[in-house]
Amino acid sequence: MTESSYPSDVVSFVTGRRPLLGSFRSVVLVPALTPSAAGLMPESERLGRWLALWDRWFMDALHHAHGGVAAHRHLLYDRAVALKLPAMPVSMVAIETVGEACRALALGFELSVPVATDADLEQVTATAERMPMQRLTLRLPADGRAPSPDRWVTALEALCRRSVLEIAGPMARVRELGTSASATLAATTHVYLPPATSDAPPPVDGAGCGLRFAVHVAADGWLYPCRGLVGLPPARLGHVDDDIADTVLGGRPYALDLARLAAAGPGRGPTEATARAGGESGSSTTVVDPGRAAMPAVCLSHRSQVAARSGTVSGRAPAALDDSQ
Repeated sequence: MTESSYPSDVVSFVTGRRPLLGSFRSVVLVPALTPSAAGLMPESERLGRWLALWDRWFMDALHHAHGGVAAHRHLLYDRAVALKLPAMPVSMVAIETVGEACRALALGFELSVPVATDADLEQVTATAERMPMQRLTLRLPADGRAPSPDRWVTALEALCRRSVLEIAGPMARVRELGTSASATLAATTHVYLPPATSDAPPPVDGAGCGLRFAVHVAADGWLYPCRGLVGLPPARLGHVDDDIADTVLGGRPYALDLARLAAAGPGRGPTEATARAGGESGSSTTVVDPGRAAMPAVCLSHRSQVAARSGTVSGRAPAALDDSQ
């Protein structure tokens, strides 16, 4: 069964033993593919105002969920706003402003950055000193560049005391930088990730999308339920400049059955094989962003189907970023 089998309807985020609300208790900022501050994400003050409205919506919805707050207290834990930068920006001021807005709302802030030089490492270290983070991920680029070993170890020893620290990259290079030789790091908790680790568990046949759902905020301010649908107009939940009541979160009808997708996923569609190649068989209306080639095929297939049913061209949208970059 596909979304076209369902009429547009109001999404219920609060009904059922496992309310859909739990899949939208966090936010993912999807940056534009540019290291410049302009266009990286919505203007920080606008984004901060929207975060406050979204947080109020979540808390109000939680009180109206089946069983109330007492039955779903676990949804209050690990709420966070996550940002994965494609490159180190010239300035971190806007990012720090968003981080402070999260802190004021008692939300965690998670930042993932590529570190290729000593200057990159110094910039992220200075940011971490000014702005507490729930989680910080340092990604070593695939081209072999890396900070100097001395600077790397010194920075990691300081950073691991400030937040949960994750290091993404080939283990051989991580060892070459002296990470495992540091007694300070050996006595702290930090996580090593393989270079191609994705942002969330990849969907498989029969697996739901609930773990991948969050309110995804694109650089132009449009809101989407998952990274795979970013850039598709029919998948928009609303905009950061909209009142919550005028978005899908507030009751505006939506074409996709989010509850079914969260529980069972989109399933394999007839276009999956061609979606891998970036297009849809027999259709000239769908263009899947080539930058999404690293995404699971089932996501590419679903994106292709949604675009084809709406009769729109998906065009270029923020790509799924690889941790190795």
